Amino acid sequence: MPVSERVRVATLPLLLLVASLQVAIGQLIADPEPQAVVSTKYGDVLGHRSNASDRVRVYEGIPYASHARWQLPEPPQPWDGVLNGSESKTRCIQVKADFPDMMAHVPQSEECLELAVWTPAAGQQREELPTVVYIHGGGFAIGSAYDQDKSLFANATDTVVVAMNYRLGVFGFMAHPDLADQQTNFGLHDQLMALKWVKDNIAAFGGDPDDVTLVGYSAGADSVLYHLTWNESWPFFRRAAAFSPSTGFRPITLAEGLVIRGKGFEEAMGVESLEGLMNASATSLNEASPSSMDTGVCQCDPSLPEWRTALRQGGSAAGGGGGGGGGLRGSTGVVASAPSDYSFDDKRTTYRDFPAPVIDGDVLRFTTPLQAMEAGDVARVPLLLSSVSEETQWWTRNMSSSSMTEDMFNKTMLQSYGNETGARLLATQYSRGQTDGWLRAYARLLGALSTNCWTDLMMRSHPAAAYLLFFDTVTPTMEAMNASGAYHGMDMDYLFATGHFFDMGKFDDQDWQISNHLWELSRQFVRDEPMVVPQYADTNEDFRATLVIDRSDDPVRVEKAGMVEYFGCDELAVHEGEGGLVEGSIHQLPFAPRIPFAMPPPTAER
Repeated sequence: MPVSERVRVATLPLLLLVASLQVAIGQLIADPEPQAVVSTKYGDVLGHRSNASDRVRVYEGIPYASHARWQLPEPPQPWDGVLNGSESKTRCIQVKADFPDMMAHVPQSEECLELAVWTPAAGQQREELPTVVYIHGGGFAIGSAYDQDKSLFANATDTVVVAMNYRLGVFGFMAHPDLADQQTNFGLHDQLMALKWVKDNIAAFGGDPDDVTLVGYSAGADSVLYHLTWNESWPFFRRAAAFSPSTGFRPITLAEGLVIRGKGFEEAMGVESLEGLMNASATSLNEASPSSMDTGVCQCDPSLPEWRTALRQGGSAAGGGGGGGGGLRGSTGVVASAPSDYSFDDKRTTYRDFPAPVIDGDVLRFTTPLQAMEAGDVARVPLLLSSVSEETQWWTRNMSSSSMTEDMFNKTMLQSYGNETGARLLATQYSRGQTDGWLRAYARLLGALSTNCWTDLMMRSHPAAAYLLFFDTVTPTMEAMNASGAYHGMDMDYLFATGHFFDMGKFDDQDWQISNHLWELSRQFVRDEPMVVPQYADTNEDFRATLVIDRSDDPVRVEKAGMVEYFGCDELAVHEGEGGLVEGSIHQLPFAPRIPFAMPPPTAER
């Protein structure tokens, strides 16, 4: 063979190698993440590297369901090509809140049933990692899957994280007598559909479909507890964690909702039928809707509108909890319908039942999750509950200390609880030891009665392993805002380390240490590893092990009844019985229907 020919033959593999490298380099330039496309049951989706962690890939705007207004969700329509959801993501239409809109850049839409997935490095190799499904908060009125970047959490805990949008406000929780089967709780049905999507698709993202932990904050925490009591949800998760659930608010019953919410919304909108509401624009429905984010919804005159007084003081209701009637056990009940002469004024300011979950006898079968736990009718899965030291201080932050006097305190308690003797007893008990005035006593009491003390009761009643976390961390930035404790939601700032109430630049070494502790606690919980805090049920009644997190010299520690003693929960455990005031548990207090606690009008004075 001629030398020149031998050279050509010898160099051919080299030329092919160079050519293949050129093609590969060209592909890398055109597509820097060739492994970013994941195939779901409905189509391909494109992911991108997280801005917060280059070890995490994010997939956004993935449709998990489709729906028509006030109908149950259906599986999404398949799509062709590769979906880049980061360019088309939306959030569900929602009311305006009284604080900055952190997600203003994400457009709102009535067609919003989508989710996002955060996959750490191991998951990108298709390892089956524990899956965390997160339900956002926002009073069932605001929020989205994109409220916090979950990248740092996913990377630190080595979990695949999913967060979904779900229908909010009137779109998610309408109740109307003319809807098919008087269906309601559409937002909770959306969440269940997302869990089903996870079961069918999360393995493609590196998650284990049979190892799902359901996590929620605020309204999302309420949702987690509702799924604990809704047996249709049970096959889709193995653990649950609820941060700051507001279980001291009683959802309205279906009978109440059909009148107050269904017909009431017709009157507020100026229409006479369900068809009129169906034909209304999403914007007009949203503008007519009251919000759980509204801090001025109740005035401090104890003479309530007749329909609300009747709701609080009436007889038993259809669709109540667990075969025990519609009211809280041992308390006043609720009526099956509102008075016929209720009305809404032209300015729509007296329609104040903000749309939220409904006791419908299906999704919600009990007045409170606590009743379901006491009946043993809940998913028997490990449960982590958490609350913060100042659950309601954010909503009282604009009030001056002089706006709350002892007389105003008692009137406010009357509005929320309706029994003069009980309200005055609560006021007297909870003012003891208070040195910061009646406003401080008021804020702490509302936190105890809406969240903190109920958390203790659920810990003692849950029929499986239960762990309690109490968060009392206040950053220097929040101290500058006169925060005397951890605001509602501040623990989420540390769990996801993305900032919400303060600039991330304000995080110091101790802040990062606290985030690391929360991440380690989460790693232990989602993997069924030994926890740094004992199970509540493994300790005696007096101890009630609580993992306290704050900025002290010992920032993460187990305390004896740390939260219970902080709020005096045992002292608050009274209710009105037939023979007068008797000892009982806090869930026997006559809580108002699910409306915000009564508050004085905000004032500019500090």
